[in-house]
Amino acid sequence: DRATGFGVLMTLSQIPVMVAPVVAGIIVERLGGISAEAIRPLFYISFVISLLASAWTYFKLKEVEPSPSIRHESFLSGFKRVLAGRWWLKRWLLVELLGSFIFGSTLPFITVYAVEVKGADAITLGLMGSALSLVSTIFSIPLGRLGDKIGRKKTILLLRPTLYLSYMLLVWAPRPEFLILSFALRGFLWSATNVWMSMQMELVPREERGRWGGTINTFRSIVRIPAPIIGGFLWTYVDPSVPFLLLILIDSLVRMPILSTVPETLTELEKDGGIRPSTRKPD
Repeated sequence: DRATGFGVLMTLSQIPVMVAPVVAGIIVERLGGISAEAIRPLFYISFVISLLASAWTYFKLKEVEPSPSIRHESFLSGFKRVLAGRWWLKRWLLVELLGSFIFGSTLPFITVYAVEVKGADAITLGLMGSALSLVSTIFSIPLGRLGDKIGRKKTILLLRPTLYLSYMLLVWAPRPEFLILSFALRGFLWSATNVWMSMQMELVPREERGRWGGTINTFRSIVRIPAPIIGGFLWTYVDPSVPFLLLILIDSLVRMPILSTVPETLTELEKDGGIRPSTRKPD
């Protein structure tokens, strides 16, 4: 039930996110439309809310007890230890790195593209964010249950076309209003985040999940450093739509085929919470 549990968490966390973009859009419009002066107060509000949330987390959230079996080791030795003899982790890591690059090369430009190329105003941007959160809220639990029923990998692959349709609609939207539908489709990707996270953690035994997560985040961060720069060059010197179209091509022709060779964690889990190191060839 891990994917379903993540789905419940995603649903609850997305409820305020549905309202926030519209409220932000109204504030920006009331302050004169999209400009630095109108947007700046949103950062002040976000800072105060984040400060309150951090204080509540510090004083109220219980610390998870560390595992007594974990010993101190360097990053490189930990990296080698977690990957040793596990061919499926190397493939998953490649999928993560490619994803970090292609999404990192597009993320800074989505809003800019919506405003400068498609003519979206602050209210439209707010509705785009709310549409994404609404779909994510509605489908997080059902998709989590689907992942617990048919498998993590099948669920991820089944929903992938909605991501491609989302970016295609972003590029070819005839009017700004279509961007709202584009982000609604993108909400299905967010809904499947709980399934992705479940599979990511189930690939290793429970006692190695912290090290595995740290390895993924470290290499993803490294890859994200040049990604926005390359996306900016493609935007400026080729065409603003190229980063989004490149995302579709790499994800559909490279990432998902590699992911399809990774074992399904729902049916191959061992009692210790991960897949036993194996040398068998992928199906």
